[in-house]
Amino acid sequence: MHLVRSHRRVEPLLEKALFYPDPNGQEVRLLEVVKNSPYAGQVYAFRFAANAGLGYPFPVVLIELSPKEFRQLGKKDGADSLALPPGWETPVQLFPS
Repeated sequence: MHLVRSHRRVEPLLEKALFYPDPNGQEVRLLEVVKNSPYAGQVYAFRFAANAGLGYPFPVVLIELSPKEFRQLGKKDGADSLALPPGWETPVQLFPS
């Protein structure tokens, strides 16, 4: 939750933050929906190395989506459908809580 609070301070247009538990316990997986994020029509995962000195003992994988992209997740109608990487299942909503 510390990481999401930090992002909210620098990104006031953060609308939603979801945590996707890693079944292997090897990384922190976050999805953030940001109001002014550009629409790419694809899901890009950004990976950040662990940094215990900054309070992040695990690597972080962050996906930032526009609201439109978020609405497209899991749609069944082909061209408008977006999918998260394999293993990203059963999220926990962190913000808004």
